[in-house]
Amino acid sequence: MENEIIKTQAELPGFMQEDRELGVSELRQFIIPPRLKIVQPMSSEQYTEKFNKGDVVLAPQLVLVAPITMDSVTKRPTKSGQPFNFVPLFFFPEYLAWNPLESKGTLPAVRERSLDPQSEIARKARNPETREEPCPEVARAMIRYQEHLNFIMLLVGTGDTAGIPVVASFSRGEHRTGTNLASLIAMRRAPIFGCVFEATSKLRSNSKGEWYGLDISNPSVSSGVNAIVSDEVQYAALKKLHLEMKEAHAKNLIIVDHDDDMVEENEGKY
Repeated sequence: MENEIIKTQAELPGFMQEDRELGVSELRQFIIPPRLKIVQPMSSEQYTEKFNKGDVVLAPQLVLVAPITMDSVTKRPTKSGQPFNFVPLFFFPEYLAWNPLESKGTLPAVRERSLDPQSEIARKARNPETREEPCPEVARAMIRYQEHLNFIMLLVGTGDTAGIPVVASFSRGEHRTGTNLASLIAMRRAPIFGCVFEATSKLRSNSKGEWYGLDISNPSVSSGVNAIVSDEVQYAALKKLHLEMKEAHAKNLIIVDHDDDMVEENEGKY
């Protein structure tokens, strides 16, 4: 399985070797990785028309990562999905000010963002008493401040999404999922990019409603996946990706695209 962590890229022919960096440096000015997204009951039509509730997909590419299990009788989504594995490459918190749903079409989903834990946005996000404030452009509507725990991860396996770096962002009711993942990584006492985990889409509920989140754990025995990367070549490649992400983050070049989450962030029941 370790040999499948990173897809083998086709070798460039000899006549291309000299020019391999032409036109590429400009693309590296910003890194906008695909975002790992779970289709929710309140997701927009572009997701609900193509996928089932509970499916784990890549946004905005609309590519399926792990399907929800369907009931064979009712043909409806069950409470659990197909597990998938990943290697966490890099972690960083981010603080966002979300515009209200009433401003959709006139204001961007994310009003302001910061990577600085000492910023005003971060201060407001951490204090329950300051997490909401009136939106000046929309009467009786609120701006909401949130801390997002972002993990850039490499999907593991043999499917079409294997070997793709993606970002999973945990906030609100799923903020605890992010903190639990951080704890799992810390308990390994190994480099973050040397660990392998398993994730499964699971139905959650509270007094306000239902939604799907990720249950993250060590790889199950049935998966046949090792919890630690044991292939030296793969480990070196993963370390290189980690260092690239670390450098990009230091330069504020990593952008998490939340534009299509405006409805879910405002209508979510968690």
